[in-house]
Amino acid sequence: MLSYDIGERSELLNSITTLLDSLPYVNSPAPKSAFDKAVATVDQFATACGATLHTAHPHAIPDVAFNLQRAAMLVRWGLTCNMLEQSEWDAFKQQIWDAYQLYFAADGFDKFIYDYLIAVHDFHAKDDLHMVRERLFGLAELQKNDFFTFTWQEINAIGQA
Repeated sequence: MLSYDIGERSELLNSITTLLDSLPYVNSPAPKSAFDKAVATVDQFATACGATLHTAHPHAIPDVAFNLQRAAMLVRWGLTCNMLEQSEWDAFKQQIWDAYQLYFAADGFDKFIYDYLIAVHDFHAKDDLHMVRERLFGLAELQKNDFFTFTWQEINAIGQA
């Protein structure tokens, strides 16, 4: 409710579907230079936060990364809040995975992260960029502890320890 003003199951389903359906329309690759201000800020914050970013991607699709991440977040929150059934959870996870494969798999997860950070910058540029720093501190922590190399079983075992 606080983040997306979603109070009912139908609103959640509509929001997730709208985000996933938007991906082909917001798939407008642009040279990274079109996002110079965001790139400079993200790179500066990454250095300050201790996060390692792979920046060799010549083009960016930040709107795709942003909407894909928001859909994933809403799906996770929806299951946590008992607003999604298991079959819906499974179906949305598959759609998100398929979209990730379509838009980012060829270039890897690093490009997804970078494009997402550009979008976070642009989304918050007018009010407060702490959201960019917050995400980079989180990324640095994941990298420092090698969490990207863990299997789901290993992650679950940590949660149960």
